[in-house]
Amino acid sequence: MMTPILIFTSFLLLTFSYNCRAQNSHCKANYECPPDHCCVLGGVRYSVPQCVPLLGKGDTCRPGSNITISGDLAYPDGSTLAVEEVHYILCPCGDKLVCDSEKGVCM
Repeated sequence: MMTPILIFTSFLLLTFSYNCRAQNSHCKANYECPPDHCCVLGGVRYSVPQCVPLLGKGDTCRPGSNITISGDLAYPDGSTLAVEEVHYILCPCGDKLVCDSEKGVCM
């Protein structure tokens, strides 16, 4: 039998985990993300692409990072995810900003 404290703790954990997922929504392409965001595949093995804000003025960037990835991602459970033009590790600089090739900073 579950005690009231265990029930309450379970409720808090479920609520917290739902809120964390809502903030970083998964995506398969940039058009699925909100304005001023892009779809990014992290550098960790078996990452799932997520919507992340575009880089702002003064943020570290990679010059020439507008290269995107399209294709099927494979995961250990046998599932696959078809992605279309997702960015790798970093979003590009936001509107009207460019990545300075010498400093590696959005300006």
